[in-house]
Amino acid sequence: HLLQAVHQAPPTVKVLSYRQYQKQANIEALRLRKKMADELNAPGELIAACITTDGWTSKSMVHYQSLTLHYVTAAFAYRSVVLGAFQCGLSGSDFAQGALEQLRSFRISPKALYGLTTDGASNMMKMTREIASELDLNSTLVEEQDEQVLPEYEGSDDESDADVASDFEDSSDFTDSSAEESQAEDSVVEEAVEPTEIPQLEHVWCFCHRLHLIVTSVVYPKASTATSRLIERVRHVATKLRRSNSLWAAYVEACSRRVASADSNPVRPKLDMRVRWSSTLDMLQSIHSQLAGINFVVETDASKFTQLRSFSWRESDEILDLITLLRAFATPTTLFSAEHHPTLHLVRPALIDLHYVLETQILTTDLGKQAQQALMAEFERRLTSVVDDPLLLVAQYLDPKQRGTTFFSHHWKEVQHSLQRMVVSHKLVNLEDESKPNATITLSEQQLRMLRWGSKSHPGEPTPTLSPAKPSKGETRLSEEIKGYGQLNFDSPISTPLEFWSSAHCFPILRSCARI
Repeated sequence: HLLQAVHQAPPTVKVLSYRQYQKQANIEALRLRKKMADELNAPGELIAACITTDGWTSKSMVHYQSLTLHYVTAAFAYRSVVLGAFQCGLSGSDFAQGALEQLRSFRISPKALYGLTTDGASNMMKMTREIASELDLNSTLVEEQDEQVLPEYEGSDDESDADVASDFEDSSDFTDSSAEESQAEDSVVEEAVEPTEIPQLEHVWCFCHRLHLIVTSVVYPKASTATSRLIERVRHVATKLRRSNSLWAAYVEACSRRVASADSNPVRPKLDMRVRWSSTLDMLQSIHSQLAGINFVVETDASKFTQLRSFSWRESDEILDLITLLRAFATPTTLFSAEHHPTLHLVRPALIDLHYVLETQILTTDLGKQAQQALMAEFERRLTSVVDDPLLLVAQYLDPKQRGTTFFSHHWKEVQHSLQRMVVSHKLVNLEDESKPNATITLSEQQLRMLRWGSKSHPGEPTPTLSPAKPSKGETRLSEEIKGYGQLNFDSPISTPLEFWSSAHCFPILRSCARI
């Protein structure tokens, strides 16, 4: 039908071949990259940024790397841009070169970079060290960019596409310079700018990888517990049904005969992978939805289904409890929902992700050195206490007294011990320094608005009073006019769960969370 439609198309309609379409797509991609680069380099657009990267391998054993830029504008507007997803090697040097090439192509200044968020793998740690050494943050980045030949597709009467692409290539800020000139520029920059004004590239562990470690430790403890044994039994059944086509066909045929109490076309279980708790959740949900059919075929024709085993009612309840537990971790909006905890409305990506940017704004605001230190100490103290709440929420969620479940009431001690061990090892560190001088801060209304997510006020928001206050003896704190600091609006424009998850995964959480 497609070929028939192509032959019957009028002469005015031109159908591009695969090669022509590929050339046109490349030119359009260069056009979009130039547009993104111009937006990123607009005045006041990118004041502080962080990059995140991760690597993965496809089923065909092709290695890929993705790079995402997260930044906040001068108006405190959150932006997240995917700079690229490209093939690369698995070594730390390959990852570093791929990230550097993307940064150079978008003309991103290294002075705007604050952090790099990855997991704790050895190649990622090596990549961080190489990027930090390559991007000398105390000097001007001067690199040579390879010239690219732009493709042109046949039959194009519009030459503006090629012009746009060539303009994008020629607009790079990375020019050649001699070693003497670069050393002279380095010395000028070092003399003109104080070290405290230029951020250092800091490696921050991914929040979701830390969450994965907590869940893995709770669900898969080293000792053989009832939780791990139950998951292994479910995994055995799921793997047998997934890998054996003959067994699966016999199972579907047997279930089809039991129309009254079993689905005639059950959902095929997914092949579970031990390293990811999210796949364990999919496996448990799939098997739990088919327990009636599995028990039926095992009881009616045990000789034919020797590779399977039936599950008791108690085991069915235990599987349901595990599903409820893992679902709380799998849905970030559930973990960070104000409905489950009264103070978790503060745990938003805008509040967490703005730590580095707020630090920049506070240090550049004309408040005085002592006021800046006091404000940063209070900001970190409040964030530390708030970010620690999700771990407490997990403990409350697991508590059988609040959940009313049966499985964890029998095995609560071992699960609680495993969870507490992970909470202690992942404890957030309060970086509040007792040696900081006492200070009293009196902020203007405009300066208070700088701490909000946007410059506009929201209905129902309390207006801070600007009355002076005396600091208590021996402690650093803010003045009375910002006692309602936690009530300031830090709501993020991120609305969908996917955007919530990606921002929480990609952006640094806190400097105090970095060494976990």
